Amino acid sequence: MSEPLTKFCPDCGEERPATEFYRFKKNGGYLFPRCKKHSNTRTTQYYRDNPDKKRGANLRKNYKISAEEYDRLYREQGGVCAACGQPGTEVDSRTKLVKNLHVDHCHKTGVVRALLCGGCNTALGHLGDDPERIRLLLRYAEVYIKGGT
Repeated sequence: MSEPLTKFCPDCGEERPATEFYRFKKNGGYLFPRCKKHSNTRTTQYYRDNPDKKRGANLRKNYKISAEEYDRLYREQGGVCAACGQPGTEVDSRTKLVKNLHVDHCHKTGVVRALLCGGCNTALGHLGDDPERIRLLLRYAEVYIKGGT
């Protein structure tokens, strides 16, 4: 059986090229019912209307914690980054909402440590979670950044 060259998108109300549709990864790679534009619009709106749906699934899959456990950590930390004490300020480009704090965890054991802002989480990751490299960077910052040279 040959691939269809076009498919009807009910939201557009017209036939569109098959390349304008996503494919299901499972089920034989069938085309999504709606074109990419309308699939993206519907997905974005769904997660704007139901932000906890995506968050809960992500937390379970990646960190083995529930949304309730995340919320408990968030409350215990006073809603701020465990490292710098600042609230999260990153804005999601799709939803335009402020992102949740990042879950810091040990990559070897999977144990969740705390919640971090995007900047601290990125810095920690780039430094390989290595306390010695973090100390060296701090020493550098104290000499060259605080010293004004």
